[in-house]
Amino acid sequence: MIIYYGEEDGLMRAAKVEALKEHFGESGIAKEIRALGSDSLSGSNEKDKEKLIINAHGNRDAFNGKAAAELFNELVSKGLTNKRFGAIYLMACNVGEQAQDNSILQNFAKDFNRQVRTHPNTKEIKVYAPRGILSYVIDTEQAGNLTKWKVRRVFIAGNDGMEYSLKEGLLLVMM
Repeated sequence: MIIYYGEEDGLMRAAKVEALKEHFGESGIAKEIRALGSDSLSGSNEKDKEKLIINAHGNRDAFNGKAAAELFNELVSKGLTNKRFGAIYLMACNVGEQAQDNSILQNFAKDFNRQVRTHPNTKEIKVYAPRGILSYVIDTEQAGNLTKWKVRRVFIAGNDGMEYSLKEGLLLVMM
């Protein structure tokens, strides 16, 4: 399931969400997080746990301007449970930022993971985050009076100057 915060241009966000859907093999309709009801993330799927992919702007300290506890509490208020989800992917720039010399001791993803690991309804959910800047190469084309946005490539730009595919650049968050 893909959810997102929709502050930026809707067409650009839609193109980014479509690229993430393709990468994660998600076929459902992505939903804006504030449009979710109090039970939208509840349920049970013991056989094949779902992935929860959350897309927004971010940095080392915040996800869409929210502290880790704020985002976690919002998700719990929407019914987040480890009975349905096996993994959460925080798809925002720098929320899981890491340095080659391990000099970054704290980041949003670690704070968020601590929230997940200590709550009885979510403690078994794994958290993944990009090691650097979540980057999109976007093309536009004109179709009459409309501009069509298409993501050509998604990657993670590390602070080490390297570019990583999503497969390489999304890391399991450890405490």
